[in-house]
Amino acid sequence: IYTCPTGRDYGEELSSFLLSRFGDVLAAQEAKGAPAPRFWISKMKHEPKSLREAYQECLDTRQLARRFGMKDRALQFEMLEFAYVFQHVPDNIMENYCNKVLEPLLARDGDPNQVLMNTLESFIENDGLINEAAKQLFVHRNTVTYRMEKVGSLLQMDFKKTNDLLKLKLVFTFRKFVRDKAVARPHNVQL
Repeated sequence: IYTCPTGRDYGEELSSFLLSRFGDVLAAQEAKGAPAPRFWISKMKHEPKSLREAYQECLDTRQLARRFGMKDRALQFEMLEFAYVFQHVPDNIMENYCNKVLEPLLARDGDPNQVLMNTLESFIENDGLINEAAKQLFVHRNTVTYRMEKVGSLLQMDFKKTNDLLKLKLVFTFRKFVRDKAVARPHNVQL
């Protein structure tokens, strides 16, 4: 439990602080091949009566991180909050929604569509930031811009519209859920 004197949520700073403060413990545990400590951070709470809620958010963050195979040493509930909301949507609805939205990219065969799909996924993971997606993909920002124009045309979406970005955020959250369940159950359809 940490206080936030200004009333501002310091989740990012707290993550960095914990990782630097316990860096020697983390390194020692990893060197031994032993499990290292991990940190789950709730959203900021304003009342002591909200401690139970904060604790539950930490537990939910741990559960979702395990489900998604996230290896981050410090994770904030806020990072997984979107996934938390939709974790109980039935698999068939998730699959149908993904197929409906991504149909133009899924319908065509060949490597170019996989490149476009990877670019789109990176773009969404990086909150619609072209430069960050380019860094992640190790390509020039103009390459990402060109690919995103092509994807936008195929999907008939405008990536400047919040509604279209939200649809795609849902799609990639759902795809992650379905993939994780497919690993657990060998006879699933993969998206």
